[in-house]
Amino acid sequence: MKLTKLIAAVFILCITISCEKDDTVGFNDNNGAIPTLTTNAPTDIFGTAVVLGGTVTSEGSSTVVSRGVCWSLNANPTLSDRSQSSDGSGLGTFSVSVNGLEANTTYHVRAYASNNYSDLAYGNNITFTTGDIVNFITDIPRNIITTRVDLNATISDAPGVSVSSRGFVIDTAVNPTIDDVSIDGGYGTGEYGGQISNLNPNTTYYARPYARVNGEYVYGVEQSFRTTGYFGPASGYVVFDKGETTEGWRYLEASPQQSNFNNVWGCRDTFISNTYEDVGTGWSNTGQITSNCNASSFAAKTAFNYSYNGYSDWFLPSRLEAIITMRSLSDLNALTNVYHWTSTEVNATNAYYILYSSGSGNITSHSSSKNNTFTYLPIRKY
Repeated sequence: MKLTKLIAAVFILCITISCEKDDTVGFNDNNGAIPTLTTNAPTDIFGTAVVLGGTVTSEGSSTVVSRGVCWSLNANPTLSDRSQSSDGSGLGTFSVSVNGLEANTTYHVRAYASNNYSDLAYGNNITFTTGDIVNFITDIPRNIITTRVDLNATISDAPGVSVSSRGFVIDTAVNPTIDDVSIDGGYGTGEYGGQISNLNPNTTYYARPYARVNGEYVYGVEQSFRTTGYFGPASGYVVFDKGETTEGWRYLEASPQQSNFNNVWGCRDTFISNTYEDVGTGWSNTGQITSNCNASSFAAKTAFNYSYNGYSDWFLPSRLEAIITMRSLSDLNALTNVYHWTSTEVNATNAYYILYSSGSGNITSHSSSKNNTFTYLPIRKY
């Protein structure tokens, strides 16, 4: 009798154990086979959006009628976490697009499938990491002078969100925010830029692009730069920094001597071609003038022959180079003369000079006869 009761107890225990649910694989309430599936690797991760999915390789006891994915910050997510179903049923591969995740966050994901018998199964656990909510391409600061800088950036994409405003922030401390100095650059994706002015000479600044998304501000990569107004290798003021070295140079340095230069432009009635106004052309302009003008003394020639502090690579600045030089020296209260010849020719009889108005602070360019005598200031590039 005791043996019979013992056998009956063991039999009941075995039945109870066989009916328990296994959370790590799936749930089977009908004594049939549960679906079999795998979780596919996440694809198309753009910012906080991603494509997730899986592949059902076996439906189990009946047709798979529901399938999708679930995700969490913890391993082995279930339907009690966040989930999204996929269209379709049965065997095969499926995918869903998921938006609105947290930026720069690692998630766990599992595919799931359920058949007509409500047999629920999960695939393997896979992790993925989201990107930035806005993808910035940040250019280097350019055209740096004593009080100004040009900034440029591109918002290449902003998956699933709307960029309501964008621009730049700048400060003398790292990680500037919208609470510091800022300029607006419009809205939406694409390339944008702007000039920040009223800076202090010879000062290191930090700048970042920003975008406003869903009422919050996000920031791109920080760039640092130093405004000009410091001394260069020849002991003159550095008046321009283009931001990077190209074509063998990056900086423009003005001669520390300003009182020794006073001359005609020279060669009136002779047209000297290829004297451009752009930044970076003063050196070639000076060479073009000295090669085609046979006068004994004129501004470009004396600038070309000038030597100071061991440097003899000076030249007469182009129109835009002269404007930048005078603006920077004015910001430093270091501008002595108000008229400056440039190496940019107007025609056979005239050339450009730059006028500084001390009262208003305006700097303008004008045309004058090559026979007139003005001051000028040699510069060099390095």
